[in-house]
Amino acid sequence: MTLFRIAICTIVTTIASLNLGSFAAAQSVILTVTGEMSLANNENTIDFDRYSLKKMAWKDVTVENSFLDGTHSFSGTPLADLLRFIGVSSGKLRALALDGYSVEIPVSDAFQKDVILAMDHNGKPMKIRDRGPIWLIYPKQKDLSYRSSDDEKMIWQLRYIEILAD
Repeated sequence: MTLFRIAICTIVTTIASLNLGSFAAAQSVILTVTGEMSLANNENTIDFDRYSLKKMAWKDVTVENSFLDGTHSFSGTPLADLLRFIGVSSGKLRALALDGYSVEIPVSDAFQKDVILAMDHNGKPMKIRDRGPIWLIYPKQKDLSYRSSDDEKMIWQLRYIEILAD
């Protein structure tokens, strides 16, 4: 019985000492960023789960795009906020999707075109079969310099971003 009490006390003490703010560590990684940045580990890599991205910033946009009919609502972390967080302000990014598709994106797009890492579509988290878990969305807005060439940069099933040297 004494061993049982010691085990229970150990479990209770461990649970009490946990930082409940570390919920993100229990979530699945949905985005890995690599390359030269201010905030990274020794391998110049940082992983993000949905919770940590959502905690950083969250933006809702209503857009039309070439891949879907009609107007759609997307929500996610502004790419500019992610880049500020990791200390990247210039250069290019290589975005890589789960299916191997990749595209280069100027860092300036994030700051000038309100690009978001969309994780919700019409109010629901995106699944892989629905172009998720992350779809890089370039909002088409009259006051922004949207070009049809931005369509190729709207990569879905985004999983990796590599920071490329200037």
